[in-house]
Amino acid sequence: MSTAQAAPAKGRRSFWEAAARHQNQMSADAFSVGQPIYRPLRRSGYLSLLKINVNGQLAVTTGTQTDADAITNILPKIALRSPQGTYLISTSSRALMAFNYRMFAGVSPLSEPSYAPIVAATTAVQNINYNMYLPLSINPYLNVETGMLLRQLANNDFILELQCASSADVAGSGTLAIANGGTGVNVTVEELWFEAVDALKVVPPPFNTFCRLRDQLALSPLVAGMANTVNYPVGPVLLDALFRTVENGAAAHANIANIGLLANWNNQLQQRNGDQIRLDNYTSFGKAFPNGTFLLEFLDDSGVVDATRMRDVINSAAAAELDFLFTTKAGFNVANSSIFATFRELVPLAVL
Repeated sequence: MSTAQAAPAKGRRSFWEAAARHQNQMSADAFSVGQPIYRPLRRSGYLSLLKINVNGQLAVTTGTQTDADAITNILPKIALRSPQGTYLISTSSRALMAFNYRMFAGVSPLSEPSYAPIVAATTAVQNINYNMYLPLSINPYLNVETGMLLRQLANNDFILELQCASSADVAGSGTLAIANGGTGVNVTVEELWFEAVDALKVVPPPFNTFCRLRDQLALSPLVAGMANTVNYPVGPVLLDALFRTVENGAAAHANIANIGLLANWNNQLQQRNGDQIRLDNYTSFGKAFPNGTFLLEFLDDSGVVDATRMRDVINSAAAAELDFLFTTKAGFNVANSSIFATFRELVPLAVL
């Protein structure tokens, strides 16, 4: 799959050289517990990034949680639907905030100064504040051309779908409860987009590919002391694989011995020690990733976080089978165990 922009003809400039960057508030909607928000994208410009903020007052009744990490699941569905009805983005705020650890060096989404999650131990009208970044192109800087969304489609809308959390989304099967209260909560979306200055003299970027972000429950339950297989459906160009392992109902990584990547059942592409992956994530991004999280990135080959020359990406279409193998230690507690995966992929727009 080619992602390179053609060399400009004489007298014409590349899009990267000529593009003007804009940042604007796109929408502001009221958060209503358990209800959806549907927001059409504007039909202008080339979209690179969405910044989502959930801020305001929410009534909280103290209770138990089956998964403490679910406190970040304030938007259990974040999706971008194409005019044809297929999903270009399919994730949640919990998965997206974990993926944001990958996007920026030295910045931890859960420790930034304005972060104010639901406090499960307090019954009160609480002030909450969640911030997250939803990437559409590979990044809005060095790789701005790769994966941008062309929005100038007459009579066709891309729809941003956001699901506001219910009590079950933040508590699981626990008793923690949330309700609309106080002055209410707003969901604000800001967009980062580009336009070509003097478009007739600019070589347009290739709009034949899109960066898809999707998450899924990859495997449940796991088996102790052996390899557990997570199959990856071949076809896309795989840029990143972020995994969250759950042991005995809580995100944990200590009992993951190693993670491998196998093509065509016996061609070993990677075999990594779990602790070494965590250490590499720390040294590459300047912070510890959340408990249970392992990032396998195939993108960064330029010395800049989230920037690439596309040297190391995995073209899964070249394989008949692609599997991730998670080998657990003998002491792994298989009760309520699972692996959640977030994949960032480059896909042809024709398949969407």
